Amino acid sequence: MTVAKGTFRSALLITGTVGAGKTSVAEMVGDLLSEADVPNAVIDLDWLRRCWPSPAGDRFNLAMSLRNLRPMARNYLDAGAVRIVLSGVIETQIERERHLDALGVPLSVCRLLVDLPVVRARLARRHVGEGAALQWHLDRSGELDAVLEAARIEDFTVDAGPFEHHAGSCKGDPRCGLERALPDSVAGSLAVMADLPSSGRKAAPVSVSPTGWRLNSGDA
Repeated sequence: MTVAKGTFRSALLITGTVGAGKTSVAEMVGDLLSEADVPNAVIDLDWLRRCWPSPAGDRFNLAMSLRNLRPMARNYLDAGAVRIVLSGVIETQIERERHLDALGVPLSVCRLLVDLPVVRARLARRHVGEGAALQWHLDRSGELDAVLEAARIEDFTVDAGPFEHHAGSCKGDPRCGLERALPDSVAGSLAVMADLPSSGRKAAPVSVSPTGWRLNSGDA
């Protein structure tokens, strides 16, 4: 695919605590971009760091994730992507700057806000029969939520509580429950985040960030 010279390219990272819905939201934004014929790529940062063991002093394999992200982002951009949507966790301003450097394009960060009781209910469904894994994620959810709240490295936030899964709505597809439960207000926010028309869905007033992603002005 050939991209016109001077076309603005940028990245959006969806972050939040474990169980907040980062991956599902990133995929939805990617779908919105694709439906609007906007060349894009969606990257789950968890898979870029998934190797064992992690080195001493790098609990979550950040160095490996960044090492993999740099050529992957370049490959997608060279192939014509003008928007890169990522899901993952950035805990500090320094980590944000390192991701910006690896991506090579302007980066906006959106943090998903979800009440911890909702997060923990999601985790309990996700890790049925996985006692040790469930406990780790339950502990990590509160720990990470506090870290992100203190760091405040995001540009804007979106209330992801309405993404709650409804029992019986999924039929084997882990995403369909989230999408069917998506209210117009959140769908509208996703649409404006992706620089797309909201198709009549309600959304908060928006402004355009220097990086080209439309942001909810009340959350900036």
